[in-house]
Amino acid sequence: MKDNLSDTKWLMVIKNKYLLLIAILVLVIPGIASNALQLGKRADDSGVFDRFEFRSFHMGTQFRIVIYGSEYNDARSAADSAFAMAEYLNSIFSDYDSESELSQLTRNIEPGQYIPVSVHMYRVLDTAQTVASESNGAYDITIGPLTHIWRDFIRGNRTDLPTSDELEAARKSIGFRNLSLNPETRSVALHKNGMKLDAGGIAKGYTAEQMSEVLLSHGYVHTLIDAGGDIVLGDAPPGSEGWNMVVPVYDQEGQKSHISFSMEKTVITTSGDLFQFVEHGGKRYSHIIDPSTGIGLTNQTSVTIIGGDGAAVDAWATALNVLGGKKGIELLTRYTTFHARVEVMDYQGISIHKSVGFDNL
Repeated sequence: MKDNLSDTKWLMVIKNKYLLLIAILVLVIPGIASNALQLGKRADDSGVFDRFEFRSFHMGTQFRIVIYGSEYNDARSAADSAFAMAEYLNSIFSDYDSESELSQLTRNIEPGQYIPVSVHMYRVLDTAQTVASESNGAYDITIGPLTHIWRDFIRGNRTDLPTSDELEAARKSIGFRNLSLNPETRSVALHKNGMKLDAGGIAKGYTAEQMSEVLLSHGYVHTLIDAGGDIVLGDAPPGSEGWNMVVPVYDQEGQKSHISFSMEKTVITTSGDLFQFVEHGGKRYSHIIDPSTGIGLTNQTSVTIIGGDGAAVDAWATALNVLGGKKGIELLTRYTTFHARVEVMDYQGISIHKSVGFDNL
């Protein structure tokens, strides 16, 4: 195969109408998001609560906070504190920041050496290892060496596909079983040279939950956090039974449709290769990598998961992209109480897989 720039098309705009629909991700009702920091819509006829909305950019995406409260200045102060938490956690989990805790950990650690880590790092690594074990490695936080190779390709920094030798060399430095945790000393050990961690498939879900806790500490219970598609719901808006969520989907005939929920006190996330992919030699490669092959996924996939743990839901969403609908949902429902819907588009069409009870949520 000839590898040159003309063979590689970097696609930042979704051309396929299937992806265009899913790219909307999740629409949240009541209220359509706007750039205004304050939306004065009344929550109910009593006029006790107002709906306030705040936005800020973190972890490479836009974060959004919705708060129902009585005073704008108090709500804004709480939102600022939550956004500060997001920035703090980014300084822990970012693999773009050479001074982050994650980057320093993989740079300074010797194979087999246990190094103490922060509470937040330990929690995320612990959840990551649990999901990795339960998903048979479909989610793997040690995939960093492969991530760096494919990231350059997806972003157009290189025009040739990663070679089999490159991928094989990188795969020798990954594997969740090569990461050990010691709960007594809150420390971590990496057992191979060249290991790198990538928290991209788990950090935003964890961050959204921590932000929700910050808002709760300010006395706000009627809240919504949207961390780029990882959504944490607090108590329902005043006067409502739940937050009304609408997710655009396709049916098996390829017709546009949607699914809707009314829910509170839960987490909902969507995952898929919506924008971060590249076409090369007539084949489409996702930014989501299969750890077992080292290759970006080639099927178009959209995953929606609903459950009670932001970090775990985020990680399982990545795992289901890799595993596919049938096998992924089988493992998900074996080990968790989460619900999921998976759409996979390939040359045969669209296949849809759902956990039992998903349609009754």
